[in-house]
Amino acid sequence: MQKLRQVSDAFAQVWATETASAQHTIDRKTTRRLEAGDILFDCDVLIVPGADLRMVTYMAAAGSDEAGKLDLLRVTSVRTATALP
Repeated sequence: MQKLRQVSDAFAQVWATETASAQHTIDRKTTRRLEAGDILFDCDVLIVPGADLRMVTYMAAAGSDEAGKLDLLRVTSVRTATALP
């Protein structure tokens, strides 16, 4: 959310108001992929009160080992997809 606030004045204004009713939590999640091993993500979770709705964003810092693993997965996924009949 910090990056969104930095690049969007409109988002920053709405986020700062009392009427922004979504709850926000921060978490870390690890996923394991055969091609890349463990990948640690920073997560932002927005929870909408009164609804069974959550938005989760998974991020890896630019230039980090995790970002490199995601790049590897993008390349191997393209190769796998193009090899399918």
